[in-house]
Amino acid sequence: MSQKNPLLIKNGFVKDQIQGRDTIADILIEHGRIKWIREHKNSNIPQLPEKCDVIDASGLIVAPGFIDLHCHLREPGFSEKETIESGTRAAAKGGFTTVCAMPNTIPAMDNVDTVKWVLNSASENAVIRVLPISAISVERKGEKIVDMQSLKEAGVVAFSDDGSVLYDVDLMTNALNKSRDLDLPIIQHSEDPMMVGNGVMHDGEIARKLGIQGISPESESKIVERDISLTARVDGFLHVAHVSSYLSLEHIYQAKKAGVRVSAEVTPHHLVFSHESLMGERGSQYGWPSTSQGSPIWRVNPPLRDTLDVNSLIDALKGDVIDIIATDHAPHTLQDKSGSFSSALPGISGIETAFALLSTTLVDSQKIEMKVLLNKFTAAPASLLPKKYRDDGLGTIIEKGIADIVLIDPKRDWIVDPDELLSKGKNTPLAGCTLKGMVIGTVYGGELVFSNGIRIVNGV
Repeated sequence: MSQKNPLLIKNGFVKDQIQGRDTIADILIEHGRIKWIREHKNSNIPQLPEKCDVIDASGLIVAPGFIDLHCHLREPGFSEKETIESGTRAAAKGGFTTVCAMPNTIPAMDNVDTVKWVLNSASENAVIRVLPISAISVERKGEKIVDMQSLKEAGVVAFSDDGSVLYDVDLMTNALNKSRDLDLPIIQHSEDPMMVGNGVMHDGEIARKLGIQGISPESESKIVERDISLTARVDGFLHVAHVSSYLSLEHIYQAKKAGVRVSAEVTPHHLVFSHESLMGERGSQYGWPSTSQGSPIWRVNPPLRDTLDVNSLIDALKGDVIDIIATDHAPHTLQDKSGSFSSALPGISGIETAFALLSTTLVDSQKIEMKVLLNKFTAAPASLLPKKYRDDGLGTIIEKGIADIVLIDPKRDWIVDPDELLSKGKNTPLAGCTLKGMVIGTVYGGELVFSNGIRIVNGV
């Protein structure tokens, strides 16, 4: 829906890590940008326009729009799973105003024409900002590096063969060397294919009980260690995707301590669930119903690991060893996730539940603070984007900055119903689970692009 008048968001509890703002305030938006911000503790009242639309955000958190550095919009090539339109509508429902689309499409996003197709489609069909991520290698085959310079000029914000590790040392070194000059990260899917073999879940007691081939955590940490060494050698820019194992964290910590340019992400599901979920225990402490043992809904890549890993990832997130939360939103058809655990395709449709899942399991249980959670969805991922986006105000709420804002009711409970997801992918492990904390409005470029009960008073 479009606002012709300026938009005033009033009485909200504005939380913004970059500006150090954590107070009740009013925000006036004009022409897609933030005109002014008035904190209620400040007695000076800026002049309002003659007419403006008003959202009363009393009792709500008002935060910068979320940024997802890792999601799958599936186009081109897999429109039965997701489209740019359905994926961005789902993202807006989850509070996201910027998503970075992964390149494992058909054709792969490894050339300027395909990137331009995605950008053109986004301009016509997306309800929020879509930033493309290019493949590192041609057709993601790991044999030849793409033309990184021309792809940067076309608008990509990173390079990744996501779903496939760039295994060749010389190619990875070359890509990291170019990442330094282009100032764009190489996002590595860190799994050693020789060690993964036919494994599909964490290698441990649960895998043996279920008779499912396991994957050792060393398969991840070995590649992380190797890539950090290569990054240090050429002064490159490395981003480690979806960290799952505590073994990887020490390498990342030591690299940061030594000044290596490395960042890392973790998904919501790796922060909450472990391989024990495959035994049917989903979250009885939250009143969540159990699932069947070995349900293919739990198949993800990298796999859900041990409770030790989960707790270590939470600690690493609080300690900034892990920089950001990224959804790895991976929508699939019901057929893709049917059959046996081993035959099901890996992935969770999680962009609509990401914030609420972590609000429920981490914030409400006092494992992390709300301001930390919001930072990992906003300012932190913005810091990894090209400078022009940061200069435009992404990840913060600042005067003259782009008006990307999320409105959250932190106390509102809701039950996840897959049929109500806006994503085409209904493959969520949270069906029937009650979450606490709901996105009830998302403003992108000054326009309300998602509303769940937000009431606009027009032309006051």
